[in-house]
Amino acid sequence: MRGSAAGGSGGRRAFVFTLDAMFAVVIIAVAIVALASIQRASILPSGKYIYLSAISRDAATVLEKTRVSEARSIPRIDAYVLNGTIRPEDADKRLIDIVGSLYAGGNITVASDILNNLFSAFLPSRVYYQILINNQTLLLNNVSHGTEVVTRSIVSGYLSGMPTSGYISRAWLGNARGNVTEIIEIATLGSGFSSAYWPTAYGNLTFVKYVNLSSVDNLTAILALSFHEEGGWAYVWVNNLSDPIPVGNECYHPVNACYDKITLNASHFVVGQNAVKVTLGTPTNYHTHTHPGMLLTLNYNDNRQTNFVQGNPVVERTNLTEVYGRPAAWEISPFNIPEGAKISDVWVYVKADGVNKRGEIWVNNNRVWYNYTSGSGSCAVCIATLNGAGILKNITRWVWQNATGHSSGQTNTVAVYLDIAGDDDTGGNGVDLPVDGAAGYTNISGNSYVQVNYTLANPIVKFNYVPYTQVLEIDRLDGQGDALTKNANFTIANTTLVSAYYHDVQRFSYKNAVAAWHPPEAPPSWQGYPNYRWSVNQIFKSPNSRNIPGTIYIPLSRLQVGGINSLRTRDGFDGGSSSNYIMTNSTIEYTILVPASVPYGDAFANTSAADADARARLQAALAPYNITGTPASDIANIAGISWLWGPSELKVIIGT
Repeated sequence: MRGSAAGGSGGRRAFVFTLDAMFAVVIIAVAIVALASIQRASILPSGKYIYLSAISRDAATVLEKTRVSEARSIPRIDAYVLNGTIRPEDADKRLIDIVGSLYAGGNITVASDILNNLFSAFLPSRVYYQILINNQTLLLNNVSHGTEVVTRSIVSGYLSGMPTSGYISRAWLGNARGNVTEIIEIATLGSGFSSAYWPTAYGNLTFVKYVNLSSVDNLTAILALSFHEEGGWAYVWVNNLSDPIPVGNECYHPVNACYDKITLNASHFVVGQNAVKVTLGTPTNYHTHTHPGMLLTLNYNDNRQTNFVQGNPVVERTNLTEVYGRPAAWEISPFNIPEGAKISDVWVYVKADGVNKRGEIWVNNNRVWYNYTSGSGSCAVCIATLNGAGILKNITRWVWQNATGHSSGQTNTVAVYLDIAGDDDTGGNGVDLPVDGAAGYTNISGNSYVQVNYTLANPIVKFNYVPYTQVLEIDRLDGQGDALTKNANFTIANTTLVSAYYHDVQRFSYKNAVAAWHPPEAPPSWQGYPNYRWSVNQIFKSPNSRNIPGTIYIPLSRLQVGGINSLRTRDGFDGGSSSNYIMTNSTIEYTILVPASVPYGDAFANTSAADADARARLQAALAPYNITGTPASDIANIAGISWLWGPSELKVIIGT
């Protein structure tokens, strides 16, 4: 391109010889980035070299030192200010800031036009000149005849619209308070026999879940009940056993299986330990038991730590649900070890009362302890151990792990059967069968537990972050009703993911298989006999019949943040029936870390405005998560800081 020429050449020559004097009056000196001038003049006569060298240096200096406000006398540059191409707040920026910002943003046309109008105002029309940034030509005038002087500079500058001085602020929560969501698993459990085997008084089932609360502020407590009713009944108590809450008639369905969500009286809960007690009556001609989906969901406000630090090594103890059955008691409880964690050891402790005939402990598909006495005699070993101090057993070798002793991430289960025959891995129906001679109440103590000891490979340590739990109902994720196979697609915010679980709810159940994946992975397909599994990315499969926990751990490697995730679950296989529907009440739970701080923002003319901006940005960032607290802030003064574009090479070539 050729730059436009205006005015006589004599005036421009005079301007060159008097430029130093003009700068003393017109241009305000500021800090200049690293400048290196390289002149190429090995064959130029000294007079001509001095002339071109002066023009080259002066052209570069004009571009690097002249402010926008000083260049508004040039009509075209003034027009760019008036139409908003050059913003009013950029008036104190250098022309190189504006040109460099336009160049960095890809607006070469306007950058070239500004240079053309600037240099055509004072450079002699007969000289050849070329302006380049990073060897990209922004301005070219005339044709070079081989006589050139080059001035090079390493430049950087302010991005258009960014401040050059002022006050900036950042903010964070010194202390935090927010919503806490806890989903507490209540084991799948039962008491065994019905009036078909025993007098009508037999078959009643009572279970108790103990819950510790650090706060009851704004508490809501939802108890999900899933059990076989068939003409039976249910009562629920919280702490005050003299004030039962009957389950409404809406629970009773012709299919003989109940699922109901009960809002518990929040005023019955206290800070500290609480007991949620449920009693189920005897169904007609069947045994009293629950189905997957027995969950207690608690939401309340509490103080939150603003630093998230996972300890290492980890010791976690999960107490079993307390069960009172007549004449038997059984339960299946899940526990998990994070995928990839190095397992040290795992223990189960079972304390019971009232056992007189039989006791079994299962871990996944392995019976790890068993004792039984047939005939009229009592099980002396059961009475001496289970009814005594209890049984403590190391079960490390039976949990899901790879060859190096690291957790595979699949959910484990521990099952306890007292005075009742447990299911086995051949698909038996043992929990329906009586044990001759069993009598009275049998109790699995709530002091029974599973304890896992492991070391995390990469424990999470995040400062100024608050955990937040999200619960998604699966029917809103796949838009279909109860079905043998359910699908879900969901997105997790682009932040640190701490944990994730799938909560299964079923009226009737037999075995379950769950897969999880995310793009670009392909969805899994179902493989029938003899495998009965998902083709890829399976995260859980029932180790034996009727072994379906209500809480299934999702390994974090199966999920992505900031993108779509998918989950697929099914029942009704390998001995199951067409009634083994996955219910729409099933949920996905995950916990993420929410940033409890915001970085430095825009520059403001005073400290008050900067501080108010930081606090407002922090409040807006935390509002979707219902997190509040006392903010702290930090204010800094800025001046002469280059923003975003550069460093780049500016090259000014002058020739004849």
